[in-house]
Amino acid sequence: MELLAFEFLCGLHKVKYKINLKPRVQKAIASIEQEKTVAQNIFKLLKTPISVETMRKQLNAQEVDLTRAMTALIKKNKIKRSAKSKKNWVRA
Repeated sequence: MELLAFEFLCGLHKVKYKINLKPRVQKAIASIEQEKTVAQNIFKLLKTPISVETMRKQLNAQEVDLTRAMTALIKKNKIKRSAKSKKNWVRA
């Protein structure tokens, strides 16, 4: 993150620079892939209405990863809240 800010400021002030560090891209790619698999598993679980906490326990996923994956699925209109109970989620 700090390198991006440094690059931005150098570009803003039109200063030439050279960075001898390798960027940390692999961690970002791993988290994106993990988010996709969590999202796929969430979608598989939603054959019947289920609460977020039950989903998290069954997937054994961290709350942050589960929230990111659910937000992505909501934005894609793949999941929605159940009409019967607002605590439960179903496929859209």
